[in-house]
Amino acid sequence: MARLTKNGYKRKMIVFGAFLFMSIALTVTGFAAWVMSTNAKSEGAGNVEVGVVAEGNLTITLDDDVEFGNFSFEPVQGDISGRVRQEKDPDGEGPLVAPYENLSLTISGKVGPVEYLDTFTCEIVLPQGFAKAVELNYIVLPEGTQTTNSDGTISIVKEISLPAGAATGEKEFEVTIEFGWGSAFQVIEGGAAENLNPSEYFDHELSFAADKYPDTAEGNANVKKVLEDLRACVYNYYTELNADGANREDVISDHKDDVLKYKVVLTATAN
Repeated sequence: MARLTKNGYKRKMIVFGAFLFMSIALTVTGFAAWVMSTNAKSEGAGNVEVGVVAEGNLTITLDDDVEFGNFSFEPVQGDISGRVRQEKDPDGEGPLVAPYENLSLTISGKVGPVEYLDTFTCEIVLPQGFAKAVELNYIVLPEGTQTTNSDGTISIVKEISLPAGAATGEKEFEVTIEFGWGSAFQVIEGGAAENLNPSEYFDHELSFAADKYPDTAEGNANVKKVLEDLRACVYNYYTELNADGANREDVISDHKDDVLKYKVVLTATAN
């Protein structure tokens, strides 16, 4: 479907401060070591080193050009107009290089020997607050079998399919982990529904036609609250932010330097 266009009306930009629609980023580092055993298990997580076991008969090897950046729930890259936008470069006219929307991560490499391989899966473990973001229809989680763990984190397991070919030796694999925007940011045009990035949604004429977020003081305040709540969900302080008597500005300030981590686990199980 073609991307829906934003309306041409000039609207006031709401300045929320650096902590509002900033990187809801799940950083990952150290994804260079691999666990290799009879049931080869390879995992990487933000700020966690990965050990290596050299024994066993299954191996997982990443392609050299695989890059592990951030999931970033940010404005669309290059969107520098409208009420919600990407921050501009203070030394120029264009937007900052980052942060901007990045909802997918692709992992590729080789696994083998496939004659000993039974199952091959990718698991992503998400922080606690994602459950609330899904409940409020802000975010759609990646595809896969979902489990809520005892600590409130969410595990999503996706089976990795290998291409047809030789029944022995190594095989190449590729798996993509992809989030989506939820129906809270949905517009319908010509009978077709599309969920948009909030930076597009809050400037789209159909969201105003529904009188949800008019360009008034009250409408702008509601936009501000949604973006604040979005970040609070993912960083797991939504309940605190919306508690009776809570000073929202103080709560947001207290959490502006919070850091998120996520874990990705590739598991190759021997037959």
